[in-house]
Amino acid sequence: MLVSESHLSQHHLFRIKNTEINEIYAVMSVRSTIISLINIFIPIYLYTITYSIQTIILYYFIMFIVEAILEYPAMRLIAHFGPKHSIAFSLPFLVLNFWTLWTYPQYHWPIWLIAILGSVTMAFFWQAYHYDFSKSKEKKRTTKQISTLYIIIAFLSALGPLVGGVIAQKFGLNMLFGIVTGLVLLTIFPLFIQREPHIKHKPVIRKILNKSIVRQIIAYGGSGVEVSATMIFWPLFLFFILGTYQQVGFVVAVSLAVTVIVTYLIGHVADRKSKKYFINVGGLLTAALGALRIFVYSLGTAVIVNLLRGVTHSIYESPFVAEYYLHADEQSRTEYIFLMELGIDLVRILFFGILLALSFYLSGPQLLVWALLIGAGFTFLLTLMPAAKNEKNAIN
Repeated sequence: MLVSESHLSQHHLFRIKNTEINEIYAVMSVRSTIISLINIFIPIYLYTITYSIQTIILYYFIMFIVEAILEYPAMRLIAHFGPKHSIAFSLPFLVLNFWTLWTYPQYHWPIWLIAILGSVTMAFFWQAYHYDFSKSKEKKRTTKQISTLYIIIAFLSALGPLVGGVIAQKFGLNMLFGIVTGLVLLTIFPLFIQREPHIKHKPVIRKILNKSIVRQIIAYGGSGVEVSATMIFWPLFLFFILGTYQQVGFVVAVSLAVTVIVTYLIGHVADRKSKKYFINVGGLLTAALGALRIFVYSLGTAVIVNLLRGVTHSIYESPFVAEYYLHADEQSRTEYIFLMELGIDLVRILFFGILLALSFYLSGPQLLVWALLIGAGFTFLLTLMPAAKNEKNAIN
């Protein structure tokens, strides 16, 4: 799992544009916009329903362990039934995950159960998503296709945390969970009635294991930790400083204006130049800004740092994902995506395992600081992503 919900929406709108009106991708665009309403508020919600920072870390630690276990069954499901049906299979578990979070105050569901439901939807969704897009893109315009239409989607994804923050502040996060759960339910049924040809492929993992792919896995894992630190610990850090859902949502939403412009520009030049250059520059700058976030102390400083992070993240994200898909073209696609998704889970397990160990010695606020710092350290790993064999580092 790497890309954000706004990135998902961009992909599906690209497919609609290029294959006429395709119901599946329209539905998935709606799904992405819906989830953006609540995504960044989940760790804050866990904290406000009396979970300690240590318990929140344990929640995600369990989630990624179970997700790693489920990656192989997810690969087999894609191989037998296709990516669209795997995505359809994941959505009921997404609804159950949201529903158990929503009803926790009434039923006090065990933390491991909520985490497992989240694991199922992630394992069966993300492999299918990456398989689907890596098959659909054009090699010579991969980065541009990943970035095209982002400028439109950014407004939708910016509205998500902004609107979600207002609803959570005015009516409570339980109301927001109820709205999101109901809306996600509406996206399930069209996916189950879609037909797609079976891949009819028996995966053989050992045939693609080599030193090169290990390096790619480590790089992908580093990018995954950067996303985890940003989506889990950064909102919590902001909540400690700002105190309201609305202001946290505002900080996240306002940075997208700059983010979209940079992503759009990178998408138009990265396919004609070295993707590695953008990955290295963007990765190093994002890691540095990840560490600087610990010095945020007000709404103004939060907005500035988040805007800068939006710029640096945009420099590397589209080229990085483009390399992922170009490497998938060079390998047996099903096995490659399985190993990459398993790898990102394992690196995240290491990240959360370190934080869980530290949680026995540090207070909650200290843990958040260390989570951002360690996350910044892991972010440097994404610069290890090698260039694909069929990529030219010079302008075509």
